[in-house]
Amino acid sequence: AAVALGQFNEAPVAVRRQAVAALIAALEKADAAVVKEARRSKADEPRPAADRVAPMAVGFSDALKMLTRQSHADTKAWKSWFTSQGAEDTW
Repeated sequence: AAVALGQFNEAPVAVRRQAVAALIAALEKADAAVVKEARRSKADEPRPAADRVAPMAVGFSDALKMLTRQSHADTKAWKSWFTSQGAEDTW
């Protein structure tokens, strides 16, 4: 899904803004699942949510880079950028 959204990289900003918002929201939900799982599990227990999020985050990050022409390290940084710059029409 992320790769498909990344293909809108030449679309108008309004379209890209919607795609970026959806990708960031999905990453936030995934990160929350990892945190919740970590709180509920013991140190030596497997953590499937974390295992699923790691490869997903790479694809989502690549799509975000394509859509925004920006590069950020993690969900928190993407959210911060989007909160401050997402409404602009110059990206």
